[in-house]
Amino acid sequence: MIFLLNLLIMIDHIAIAVNNLQESIKLYNEVLGFELVEKRTTQGEYSGMHSAVLNKNGTVIVLLESEGTNSQISQFIDAFGTGVQHVAISVSNIEDTLSKLDAHENAAEIDIIEGDGIRQVFLRRDIGSGVRLELIERNGGTFNDASINKMFRSFEEKKIC
Repeated sequence: MIFLLNLLIMIDHIAIAVNNLQESIKLYNEVLGFELVEKRTTQGEYSGMHSAVLNKNGTVIVLLESEGTNSQISQFIDAFGTGVQHVAISVSNIEDTLSKLDAHENAAEIDIIEGDGIRQVFLRRDIGSGVRLELIERNGGTFNDASINKMFRSFEEKKIC
């Protein structure tokens, strides 16, 4: 869609839901040569996950493993299986991008999540591919437990995985 050409910057990251984080890290790190940047466990009120961020030449993969049977990641795996959970696209202006997408019936599924130097929103899952897109506007920030918990709460309130 050419109408977004000036707003889209690049793919920010690809999030992949996995059953075994350690085995997946081994594949991306030891076999494919991705650098392990960060591992973390994030626990929200109802949902939790173990995650690993890997980078190779600017290509960022985020591996997500469920923490508990009722977490959003386990619900995603139950509904869709392991694999790509979402693709995040960096944008220069999240509101302008959303307004153009809304005009083409690609509405946001949750409200914009504000973090320290980071803003993100998730779109409805694409009917054709099954992929959910995340729009992310970075202003020097990155994910932390607070922003991840805001995401958990947003998904829990809307009952989406």
